[in-house]
Formats: sequence, structure tokens, C-alpha cells
Amino acid sequence: IFILIDYENFNINDDIELLKKNNIHRTNLSVIKFASSHNPLAKDSDVIVNSTRRDACDVKIICRVSEIFLTNDDPLVFVVTKDNFASCLSDIYDNCYHLPNIDECITKIASFN
Repeated sequence: IFILIDYENFNINDDIELLKKNNIHRTNLSVIKFASSHNPLAKDSDVIVNSTRRDACDVKIICRVSEIFLTNDDPLVFVVTKDNFASCLSDIYDNCYHLPNIDECITKIASFN
């Protein structure tokens, strides 16, 4: 399971850390926070996108989703962002879900148990 978070939209570390710790009883959970280098949150992100473009993180997340589907057998991917760019990913990839916040991500993951 891969959870890609647009950290610029969701900088609530407590929720993100709770998600990592709870792990929804799965050991194969990868939570990745993305932020642009010009954003003050970059220092706390997992992936820093070296760009001043407003949509740089969105593009990087799309690239990472493609990489995940190319390198893993039957992955389950959740993209957590307030931006609408990710909604098309579920049309392109089976088992890819766009969610507007951490709480809905947790609920969606739990529905697979």
C-alpha cells in the first residue's frame, strides 16, 4: 500500500504520524509526503520537489504513481490531496484512489480489510 500525500495541503503531522503508526494492521504501508523546495514545509517532507512552480508537487506525485504501478505487482495507491489533478489517476489505474483528507484515507484503507 502506498499513500502519497501532498504535504503542502496537509501539514498536520499528528494525523500523518498516526497513520504511519497505526498502519491499519499492515506491514507493507509506505507513506510519502511531498513538498516543493520553496515551501516552508519542505524540511519535514519525504520528497522535496526542486521547483518554484505551483504545480510541481502534483506533477511529481503523478510521476511517482506511474513508477509504483510500473514496478509493483497489483499495488494499492492512495493520493491524498485537495487538488483535483489526482482524480483522473483512478480512471487510468485500477486500485488508485484520490482522497481529500487523511481521515477519508484511513476509512478507505480499512474498507479493504
